[in-house]
Amino acid sequence: MRAAGVLVLFATVASAEPYAVGGTLRPFSLADQHGARASVGEEVRLLLLSRDMGAGDIVKGALGDADQRFLDERRAVYLADVSGMPAMIRRMFALPKMRKRPYRVLIDEDGTVARDFPRVEGKPTLVLLDRLRITRIDHPASASELGRALESAPR
Repeated sequence: MRAAGVLVLFATVASAEPYAVGGTLRPFSLADQHGARASVGEEVRLLLLSRDMGAGDIVKGALGDADQRFLDERRAVYLADVSGMPAMIRRMFALPKMRKRPYRVLIDEDGTVARDFPRVEGKPTLVLLDRLRITRIDHPASASELGRALESAPR
């Protein structure tokens, strides 16, 4: 019985294909840094994903003093994968800092949403969407590069 469960789990994980241009994003819902649920569906045009401190610093630098309205105008969502962070550090330091930000940050605590996106260490992932269809994936190397991408993205 246990072997069958492991086999089903392996088959589920193995069947998940990584996202790529031309693919379709599966809608999802996560809690933000304040615990409020938010969904990502057809209305989202930009998905911004950070998985490590370097990527998070680039996003924070690009957004600067921007508020939620800035993201809403671009139909953008920011997703932070914190699964690699020890739970105690996340609770005591990371989430309290995120709560001070004037924009929503969806929190992927176990990495299940973020795992299928391409990753470049130290850089955020910027996914452009058209009704959940992935039209472009970029990995900006600096806050200014990400800022330019956010400003020029279709709305």
